[in-house]
Amino acid sequence: MPETNPGGSDSAFPTDFFQRPVTALFASTSPALLGLVMFGVASAVDPGVTWTDVRPPGEKPHPLDPGFLGLVRPNRYRTVDPESMRPNERATVVKTAELIDSGEPSPLVDQIKTFLGLPAPTQEILAETVAGSRPPVLVLNNAQRIVGFYPLHLTVRFLETFKRLGVSMFLGLSGTVPEGRFAFDYVFRVEGEDLKNWATATLTCEKGAVLGPLSGGRASPLAEIGPVARAFEKAHRRVLE
Repeated sequence: MPETNPGGSDSAFPTDFFQRPVTALFASTSPALLGLVMFGVASAVDPGVTWTDVRPPGEKPHPLDPGFLGLVRPNRYRTVDPESMRPNERATVVKTAELIDSGEPSPLVDQIKTFLGLPAPTQEILAETVAGSRPPVLVLNNAQRIVGFYPLHLTVRFLETFKRLGVSMFLGLSGTVPEGRFAFDYVFRVEGEDLKNWATATLTCEKGAVLGPLSGGRASPLAEIGPVARAFEKAHRRVLE
């Protein structure tokens, strides 16, 4: 194992990152590194992170998927078919008409309309989510499979809905990063190759108020970022078991 910062440093992330709901986009060309980096950061905020992997039926998980490795609690891990993650447009139209007829205030109608427009699996996850002393974190990995379903204006509305509900939303995307990425509060880029050389792979913050090794847009080795380093060390032990 490569040498890491003993215990690691969590100072790369500001207090607000842990105390208020935020949205964060993590992007990489390496699915293995991406998943473990997200797990490290997300579990530092919420040890009981809820993890959803967008995966077509019958497709096997990546060998280093945090859920497959057992890093995510079984009752907090699920997979969803990409097609099930389309916006729920029909429900939005029907229910909004009912709300308008009921005389509900317009701002409330807009908020409910946006929530109902979320895909059914996401609504179910939110319904099961319980806030604690820190915002609960929902992770949606392999989101490159569904980004085409969401124009920028809809993405912005949905992200605001998560925060209004007191939930932090982390999105993992492999491959080309969409132009609308800066709609997120934080944008991170992971660069590297594989688990063997994870310590020299890097994390860069393209948007967001970060501290220490990540400040100033610097590309920081993953071994220097405490929560991330601990996630890779756990993954390494699971692979060797």
